[in-house]
Amino acid sequence: MNILEMLEKQLKENKKVIENFGLKQADENEVEIRNLNRIKSARDGDRVRLLSTDDFALSGFTTDGCTNETITVDYTNLDDALANQLQPYDILIAETRNSFSNIAIIGELEDSLIADDAILIRFLGDNVENKAIALYVFLKSPLGATLISSWTLDHPFRRLSRSRARTVELPVFNDEFIAKAKSIFDNSQQLSNHISKLQSELTSLYNSVG
Repeated sequence: MNILEMLEKQLKENKKVIENFGLKQADENEVEIRNLNRIKSARDGDRVRLLSTDDFALSGFTTDGCTNETITVDYTNLDDALANQLQPYDILIAETRNSFSNIAIIGELEDSLIADDAILIRFLGDNVENKAIALYVFLKSPLGATLISSWTLDHPFRRLSRSRARTVELPVFNDEFIAKAKSIFDNSQQLSNHISKLQSELTSLYNSVG
């Protein structure tokens, strides 16, 4: 069996597992799904804080403390930039190396923060935090990668078209999975914090040279 055949087999197996969750077309009254268009930088205008995909947390919440990047937006594009403004529990999906493997969930924000060139998923109504965490954990898994790929396969530039966004199907999570996802999320956040601490110690170690 060659690599391509192995990948196709894995894809089919993942699709079967996803179907076991049950898939439901996203209701626009319950969840907003859309592309965040790229914001063009200008010489003059307002400075706004921009979350780059490079600033996505390895795991757990991504907050406004993760980035110091800003971009100048001219007044004609300011409304577009504000439309990309993030809220707590937003999920961002960005393409890296030809796959949508860079995923973030936004935590509490102290200042205004925008993002661009990513797919935004925003839950509406009640129980937003638990729904968002459950979906984030699912999307970070191999099953999630399969699901995301199915959203963009029919687009020549691997973008989520407006018409496709209206028909996206999301897994239906029961209370048991939501509780399991919360536990996975909490553990992953602890591991991520530990990794960040080790990276900081490693940097300090090399900075001591000389």
